[in-house]
Parts: sequence; structure tokens; C-alpha cells
Amino acid sequence: MPKKPRTRTEAQKLARKIYNNTPQGRMDNKIQKWKQQGLVCEDRDEYELIYFTWLLNDKCDNIKCPKLYTEKNWKCMDHEHLDGKKGQFRCVLCRDCNNRTKDNNTSGHNGISKNGKSWEYGIYNNGVRHRKFHKDKEWLIQYKKEYENEHNI
Repeated sequence: MPKKPRTRTEAQKLARKIYNNTPQGRMDNKIQKWKQQGLVCEDRDEYELIYFTWLLNDKCDNIKCPKLYTEKNWKCMDHEHLDGKKGQFRCVLCRDCNNRTKDNNTSGHNGISKNGKSWEYGIYNNGVRHRKFHKDKEWLIQYKKEYENEHNI
């Protein structure tokens, strides 16, 4: 006899919604999201320690960045990308700093990577994404230096 597809009842959906709004539910959802993004830990206790570190952090861990978290510049869990995807926790960063630390590019320079037939430079500055494309990688590296110098990044 074929199994019936499992569907949640309205009561189960409501119970899940209520649970997701509890502190435990929010923690479980955040940890699950981090696992999907590639965070690797030894056990549940380590995930919970990282969660509470993230939760209680009110400003970016980058010592060069004095920013508090805002709606446009939220806090991010930064982790290593050892095999291109998975790795261990590094620190809690603001969105701007986290997007500057990408180490999975193809140019050897943070923020510059191959995009089809051209090169792309991308950075978040005060919560706003800035992008520049060019066919010459060396030109783009020079542009990056000038842009970041001009904007004190």
C-alpha cells in the first residue's frame, strides 16, 4: 500500500510558528541556517556557544571598524572556507566587513573575481553594494585601491 504524503495539520503549523518565535526556536533556526552556509562545529554545545557570542555582540569584531549593527549593516557569522564551502567559526562581523573578507575569489585579491569573460570588483560600503566590471584584472586592482583609498576603506 503506497504511503500518503505527509502534510502538516493547521495545529502543527501553528505549533511550529509559535515555537519559531521562542528563544529556543530562534536559536535552532539560526544554527540550522549556519550549518547550511557551511559552519562546522564539534558538537551542539559549540554551536550554542557561537550563537550566544553572535547574539550578545553589538558591534563589529573587526578592530578597524567602529560600526554598530543596523538594518542595512547587520551582523554576520564569519567562518573559514577550507574546501570552498565549509569551515570553522572566526568571528562576528558587520555585513560590510564580512563581504570584504571573501577568500574564495579567483584573482588573489579580496573583492575581485572572474565573472564570465570579465573581472568584477564588489564591495559593500555603509550597507550599499558597489560593483565595477572590467576586462583587465590589473586595471581593476588599481581601481579597487583608488576606490578604497578615496572612501577610507
